[in-house]
Amino acid sequence: MRQSRRPRRSEPARGQRAQASVLIHGRNAVLEAARAGRVVRVLQASGLGHDPRLEELGKLATVEVVAPAQLDALAPGVTRESRRSSSRDASGR
Repeated sequence: MRQSRRPRRSEPARGQRAQASVLIHGRNAVLEAARAGRVVRVLQASGLGHDPRLEELGKLATVEVVAPAQLDALAPGVTRESRRSSSRDASGR
């Protein structure tokens, strides 16, 4: 039997796993993630008009308003929409 040359990684104890984050962008996607309880941090571009989705998101998560350039720096090459957020990945990390 051939053994792997890679060292085995030990799994952290349950509840001690590092929180991995995923960048989500777009009003609808961020709102759905917030409804599912997956949002950790929300960034909103300054200068946006009224939108009921943004109001609902404000009730579900803390929203930080930032300059659009800051959002562009976080996700270069992504078409800017009004919101970006960090969330836990599907495994709860």
